[in-house]
Amino acid sequence: MQKIKTLIFDFGDVFINLDKEGAMQNALRLFKLDTFDDAMITTNIKYEIGKISTLEFIEFYASKFQNLTKNQII
Repeated sequence: MQKIKTLIFDFGDVFINLDKEGAMQNALRLFKLDTFDDAMITTNIKYEIGKISTLEFIEFYASKFQNLTKNQII
């Protein structure tokens, strides 16, 4: 069995560009919004830093946008 010798963490789009602006535009379009409200920004930050689970994140948006399915939110 081969052992892992090195792990590389990509914090801050160093190696992989996450296209945050494009993702934001897609999300705003999906939710039919011009901007995110404070609760959405707080939820996004909590999710990004691991304070809430993926399920909690999806449930938050599903309760806020009941016209969208969970798959659409994902």
